Amino acid sequence: MASTKRSILHTDKDSGVRSTDARDALLLAAERCLALHGLDGVSLNVIVKEAGQRNSSAVQYHFGDRKNLIREILKYRITAVNKNREDRYREVCNNPGGPGLIDLVEALVLPLSDVIISSSSPSYYVRFLEHLTNHSVYFAVLEETGWPISRGFAKVTEHIRVKLAHLPEVIQSWRIRSLGENMIASLANVETMIQLRQIGTIDGIVSDLVDQLVVALEAIPSEKTLGLIRNS
Repeated sequence: MASTKRSILHTDKDSGVRSTDARDALLLAAERCLALHGLDGVSLNVIVKEAGQRNSSAVQYHFGDRKNLIREILKYRITAVNKNREDRYREVCNNPGGPGLIDLVEALVLPLSDVIISSSSPSYYVRFLEHLTNHSVYFAVLEETGWPISRGFAKVTEHIRVKLAHLPEVIQSWRIRSLGENMIASLANVETMIQLRQIGTIDGIVSDLVDQLVVALEAIPSEKTLGLIRNS
């Protein structure tokens, strides 16, 4: 019996499989905690307890520090999201006449909404991502993770910029930035609504989100806006 207890207490180091299980448990617990309480709103000890780990230094053992933990949470899902984006982008680029604006926006939105739809339990990733993209650590984490993980986003938004070439450059940049922020904020809200059982299926909501984002990109700037930009 004593040896059984020992094996449970030391799963991190006893085997590669168990170590991987412990690492994944920490990643998922951290994703959930940081999504609900913010990147600075929960201690590493709380994350360890939420992950069901007995070793208080489990985070340091697997990740080193908080920033590395955050980086690994980002990588845990964003690699698949990025591949999905690149695949969708290649597909719509093969459309006769090339992709329309709605095709490009769908190539951005659907890979992220798929994270929510495909989850067999409550999803927390987009809420985590919302906190991360509004935190000072974001660009440092992204650079350390490797910019290729955002390559799909970059390809699609550069193509969107081409579609907006008739607009002043400052408006192009602002609308693309707003596109990313509104996409993440809206899907984070969808995650919360699902968890609170305020909605069931989200296909219609996601489709409407795409419609809203396209309308925002296509909006004709007022003469007042154009005048203010010319005079700035």
